Amino acid sequence: MLKKLFTTTAGIGCVLGALFAALCTTMAIGDIAAGVEVGKGIGLTIFFGGSTALMGWGAVRLLFARGSPPAEQQLTSTTTATNVGGIDIDLEARLLRVAQSKGGRVTPIEIALECGTSIDVATAALDQLVMRGHAELAVADEGSTLYVLRGFLSVAEKAEAEVVLG
Repeated sequence: MLKKLFTTTAGIGCVLGALFAALCTTMAIGDIAAGVEVGKGIGLTIFFGGSTALMGWGAVRLLFARGSPPAEQQLTSTTTATNVGGIDIDLEARLLRVAQSKGGRVTPIEIALECGTSIDVATAALDQLVMRGHAELAVADEGSTLYVLRGFLSVAEKAEAEVVLG
């Protein structure tokens, strides 16, 4: 999800950069046509023309990239029998076992390593838990993304819980 936001933002930045470079190219061509500093005009035309081409190419690559589907689509594929409502039940169960063994605090790399999946798929699975309200996103002191899964209570905590309904 964050990767898509970053990619889209970078693509829009490339579009804006390409438009600016195209404007500068047009101005340089105008200077050449008017006979004002022709040598500098040619140099600027080449520089900004190349910039326009590179930024345009970058925008197309970022905004219209094809290839393997994003991790979210891979995760929510409905081609397996273990997938219910867009949730890979087997992956979620493995993820929860790893989270339980680590006190409910895990990183995408730990999930990927221990569940035998890619970091992107692990991140997408953890992001789904956050979106469904089963986990919280945190950042460790050194900058690593950390997911905190609620619901792993000790026997004592369960015994002290108060009955709300009934």
